[in-house]
Amino acid sequence: MRGMLDYTWKLTKMPSDVHHADFQKLKDIGFTDEEILCIVMITCCFNFMTRLADGLGVEPRDGVTEGMLGWLLGPARDQKWLTEPKL
Repeated sequence: MRGMLDYTWKLTKMPSDVHHADFQKLKDIGFTDEEILCIVMITCCFNFMTRLADGLGVEPRDGVTEGMLGWLLGPARDQKWLTEPKL
């Protein structure tokens, strides 16, 4: 989990510093190419949507936060690669 979070922090804060070695670290931890793609896409979508909302001064509608929590506590929990640490 820590390796994935380190990678997503770097992708968010210093995207031009992400190199092949960063992908290799994720592979060495045990993530598959498909999982790495999901990690990258989720990070990019989150960053895009956050910047879009912040840039436009958008506030979440009532119920949106509850919907996200429902996903995180429901379907997201079924994604073992996302919720279980790599050994």
